[in-house]
Amino acid sequence: MAKDRRRIFALAALALVLAAAAMVGALGQRGSGHGPRYDKIARVIVKNLEVSRHFTRAVTGGTIKRVLPLVTVGDVAVLERMLGDENGKLGVAAAVLLTLLGAPGEAALKRAARSADVRTSLRARDGLLHLGQCRDPRIGNLDRDLCPAAPDGNLP
Repeated sequence: MAKDRRRIFALAALALVLAAAAMVGALGQRGSGHGPRYDKIARVIVKNLEVSRHFTRAVTGGTIKRVLPLVTVGDVAVLERMLGDENGKLGVAAAVLLTLLGAPGEAALKRAARSADVRTSLRARDGLLHLGQCRDPRIGNLDRDLCPAAPDGNLP
């Protein structure tokens, strides 16, 4: 009888461990809930973070240059949502990427700058500030590769 109880206890413990492992696996498979395109862009941004001059992993010009070929004007809405992400690095990258997507990106930044969400509005305003700097020829210490080009090749 005691032998049967031990066997039942062992089977119950095994079932509990397997159920816990299945739950952990299922939670790990879940995305952010923002959608597959959002998740893909976020993964590429995080994968391409670089060590900054402050010795932290950060969004740099190199990060943006490697992520930019992945995004299109069709991603403007996704990037606009990303401005408010709790992961600040994603929001910063989204702001710069929106500046590089021309007029649709600028329109999204202007909309987001009026957002009630502080993270979203601050990052959008940073993007608009960057656009202003890109348009000012007096600013010399700016990576012009991170400025949008008009169809004729000049700054908009």
